Amino acid sequence: DDGVIEGVRYNGDEEVYADVVIDATGPAAPLASALDVVDLERENQAIGIEYEMEGVEMNHPEYADLRRAMMLRLDHDIAPGGYSWIFATGEDTAKVGICYIQNDRHREFAEAGKTVDGYLDDWVSRDPRFADAEKIDGKVHRGSAHIQMPDEMHTDRFLAIGDTVPSIDPLWGEGIHKGMKSARAAAATVDRCLTDSKRRLDAESLEVYERLWHRDVAPRMKARLMLTRLLYLAPNER
Repeated sequence: DDGVIEGVRYNGDEEVYADVVIDATGPAAPLASALDVVDLERENQAIGIEYEMEGVEMNHPEYADLRRAMMLRLDHDIAPGGYSWIFATGEDTAKVGICYIQNDRHREFAEAGKTVDGYLDDWVSRDPRFADAEKIDGKVHRGSAHIQMPDEMHTDRFLAIGDTVPSIDPLWGEGIHKGMKSARAAAATVDRCLTDSKRRLDAESLEVYERLWHRDVAPRMKARLMLTRLLYLAPNER
């Protein structure tokens, strides 16, 4: 209404109205994009997939003992432009996955037409630690997020949280944790505005959310993005 968000229309003609609307839709960001609050760039999009597996050899003689450790491997063989992991969840069970950004290094080393599923399946098929392992039914996890500095996170009567912003740690992920912290910062901001006698919900009043975000949710974001680029773009020899 007059350029200020009043609510959301969904499922065709369903409508809901609110004093403040919060976009928590993740990388799709339909509301934040429509309001020009965020500009998520495809070249900064990270995609990942993870299998939960059983029968994994956690102490294979050719590799490090992973019974009480996590493997995190940065290279361009298993996951060009990203990293792979094995995270033990039991004696012979583990979460096994890869994640990469579609960056310059990915384009340099990627095989034409190969998907993120293809890279994970290829690794699982040739790594001896998975020789007798099987995927656990219904335990496949997928996700995507953008690894970039947010321009804005709010406007009049509107806030964006979680991967909509994005809030994910560019180095190690932690999407759920960061999403919850950004939600807490948004809730504190809205509570402060609504309990004020003037109930101001304009962009200037909601700007405290951005200060909380940079202080509590993603401190030193620029430095972490720089380190992320150095790690993800480094050649295998490094």
